[in-house]
Amino acid sequence: MRVAVLGAGCVGQFLGAHLASEGVEVLLLGRQALERSVKAGKLQITDLERDAQGFELSLALPSPKLKVSFDQGDLKSDDFDAIFVCLKLGDTKAAACLQHLRKSTVIISVQNGINNKRRLEELLPGFPVVSGMVPYGVIELAPGRLRRSSMGPLLFDDHFPKPLAAALAAAGLALELQDEVETHQQQCFKLVVNCHNALNALVGLPLAQCLQDGLYRQILATTWEEALEVFHRSGQKLDGSVNGMPMSRNLKFLRLPSPLFGLLVRLKPGPPPDPNYHASMFYDLEQKRRTEIDELNGAVVAMADSAASRCRAPVNAALARLVRAAEEAKKGSPRLSPEAILREMQKDPSVALASGRGAGAWLLAGCVVLAAWAVSKL
Repeated sequence: MRVAVLGAGCVGQFLGAHLASEGVEVLLLGRQALERSVKAGKLQITDLERDAQGFELSLALPSPKLKVSFDQGDLKSDDFDAIFVCLKLGDTKAAACLQHLRKSTVIISVQNGINNKRRLEELLPGFPVVSGMVPYGVIELAPGRLRRSSMGPLLFDDHFPKPLAAALAAAGLALELQDEVETHQQQCFKLVVNCHNALNALVGLPLAQCLQDGLYRQILATTWEEALEVFHRSGQKLDGSVNGMPMSRNLKFLRLPSPLFGLLVRLKPGPPPDPNYHASMFYDLEQKRRTEIDELNGAVVAMADSAASRCRAPVNAALARLVRAAEEAKKGSPRLSPEAILREMQKDPSVALASGRGAGAWLLAGCVVLAAWAVSKL
């Protein structure tokens, strides 16, 4: 098969490299991260579980099976079997450059947000469009060096081309095919989870460091709860897991006292949190790029304001305001404290979030016993 990746940032390079490693001909159509990889002359990919064993995957860039372009004109050929669309949501209209391809070319959206399939179907009438979701982040450690920052299976609806599914599985990537309704539900759940990106971008610290702060965790839990309630009021009761833990338990986990939370993080099975991970929105602010805030927290607020929901989303609205202000300032992440973010949220009198600083009432000596019990419940 021959495929192209339109908007090949970190995630696009990650997918393209794994396909190329199994003999699929791949054209990466560029973004800034790709340009840096090309200058490095290589693409090396690993994840937290495999760091001790060296790189999971290493390819020369470009190479016979992994070609590179920064010109959409190179998509004029009509012999592509599939196109992965990895564009930022605000750039989706750029996919109109695919209109001249043969109508049997499968268009695969692996973008954030929801309703991407509908947008692409409107842009590309007559083309088969497949929804997909990458449940983890891929970060750039250095030019040409990428790392998957968490785990989980790739999700696609069941019209995803079987040869590509086989190639990704052979390359070592877990993958699940679902019906379109299930895939949409998972995309909605990922949107809820990604509402955290704004909080991390505003604070500007690595996520592992942010999570040591009890107030940060309380704001995060409240952000997620509010978004879930908005979807529920709109007729969609969402459920899913974050880093292998059901959301309902995650919300309780985040609200634990900091000593107990830290102990559980250390005892939890699996790879430790990536100490360098930032949400992609942080890098958007740092590089003065447009963020996806309108399609994430902004989408939750718009849904809450709709007649179908009949509710409000003041916590997500405050995060959206702060990110838009940071975008306009073009000075990178504002590096706000959780206290400053809470003050902005509490301009709406309906936000009654406790500071979470009174966690010292828990006796540290009892944490070990509680931890053993909690780990057994994870």
